[in-house]
Formats: sequence, C-alpha cells, structure tokens
Amino acid sequence: MRVVVGYHRSSEPAEQLLSALPGEGHSARPAPVTDSAALTALAAAIGRDYGRCDALVNSAGITRFGPHANLDHLARPLLHTHLPNTLPA
Repeated sequence: MRVVVGYHRSSEPAEQLLSALPGEGHSARPAPVTDSAALTALAAAIGRDYGRCDALVNSAGITRFGPHANLDHLARPLLHTHLPNTLPA
C-alpha cells in the first residue's frame, strides 16, 4: 500500500510522517480543504500516479477560540471548511 499524506501549509510534518512509514512510493501533497479546485486536481493526480485511491482519511479542520456563550461567529468559517468537500457533488 502506498500512502499520500495531504497537508495545507506545513509539508515538513507530512514528510516526517512519510519517513516513518514502511515501504516505498509514498508522497506528501498539498490538500487545502477549502479549495475545491485544488482537491479535484489532487484526486486527478492520485489517479494518474497511483491508478486509484483505496482509502481516504480526512483529519483536516479548523477552530477558533471565542466565548462559549456566543458561538455564532464560528458557524460560517467552520461549516465552509468542514462540509463542502465532504459531501458528494
């Protein structure tokens, strides 16, 4: 099995993870979860380079600190990041 590790800004932790994996052919690639076009291009590149994707683990996400009494300020940025690319088109 070959593994593709996606990252947003920091490739170094992704590269470190790859170095700890057994086997060969793994790669780290940009995967900004708020950019649908970039994710579409990533999927195409994985298909081209590996032929298929057997499993996908999405651990991306964001949060913001704020008062617990009023979480309305979180709704739009969190939903914009977490939902659009997890639902079928």
